[in-house]
Amino acid sequence: MTEQKNHPAPAISVRALGKSYGDKPVLRDVSMDVDEGAVTVIVGRSGSGKSTLLRCLNGLESIESGSVVLRGEPIGYKLTNRLHQLPSREMSQQRQKFGFVFQNFNLFSNMTAIENVMLGPLRVARRPKDVARREAVELLRRVGLGDRCEAYPARLSGGQQQRVAIARALAMKPSVLLMDEPTSALDPEMVAEVESVIKSVIGDGMTTVVVTHHIGFAADIATHVVYMDDGRIVEQGTPEAVFSSPESERTRQFLSAVKPN
Repeated sequence: MTEQKNHPAPAISVRALGKSYGDKPVLRDVSMDVDEGAVTVIVGRSGSGKSTLLRCLNGLESIESGSVVLRGEPIGYKLTNRLHQLPSREMSQQRQKFGFVFQNFNLFSNMTAIENVMLGPLRVARRPKDVARREAVELLRRVGLGDRCEAYPARLSGGQQQRVAIARALAMKPSVLLMDEPTSALDPEMVAEVESVIKSVIGDGMTTVVVTHHIGFAADIATHVVYMDDGRIVEQGTPEAVFSSPESERTRQFLSAVKPN
């Protein structure tokens, strides 16, 4: 009799996800798993649905069919005999489990770096101010900005702003980190510094999903790669399998058109 191996449940389970903007389908029957402690990287052409999928994971985008489940908990909906969208307060509580790093930083320009990092812990998590400040200082040191705590975003480079954004995402102590094209808005000379910080953060074993068009970076950090095209997952697997020996002709065409960093 063959011995059955027990596989741990995934951190995130996506099943038959569908999403449209008006009459334009953006996600079509998308299914994938994100394992605990894994770094899942989503690649594909612009407009393939990558960022929309990422935003559906934490409920920033509503879904029209299928499901997203985080460790047994449906995200954005409660499952009865049909999908019922959660009230905004419950959605806010769910989103606290995710850290989100946006492409364009989304820092508050009227707040210093440390104030941006402290905002969520103070207003959402209701942590004491001295605790929030101490943790924010440590996070800014972790991303190499311990000496820029009192700097406003306008006085920071793009790479520094994105590092503040990473610290802000971590300040809520999320169980999953989502990153949407975290280096695409940066000048080339700033990309390496942000990629280095990202590698340090995910090296701690945090479950992470990254959307990127930098194939070299994807190959360097990923434990699992998802290639999307036209709102569908065309191929997924290990970086070695997808990048070195892709099975799909569409994947091969995509990889031949992009240059590794």
